[in-house]
Amino acid sequence: MGLTINLITDKNEEYHGGVSVLPSYLSKGLEFDAVILYNANEENYGDDLISQKLLYVAITRAMHELYINYTGKISHSLNNLTNSNTKRLIK
Repeated sequence: MGLTINLITDKNEEYHGGVSVLPSYLSKGLEFDAVILYNANEENYGDDLISQKLLYVAITRAMHELYINYTGKISHSLNNLTNSNTKRLIK
């Protein structure tokens, strides 16, 4: 009995639930029990408005658990968050 992981792209027409991997821009309007935001560092999410909006969408998709992974320096936008529920960072 293995774990099925679904890769979601802009070509998918149906969402089957379970464990899914998708870019943050495709997650708008969806909710997940848990979200892992991968490599949310300054290089991938800068100080520009688009990056800030993508981060907002990504971190607000989690209904119960949010885990943020990064290497190097965490994104400036995430570093400024004051909500302790979103400060559970995994390096």
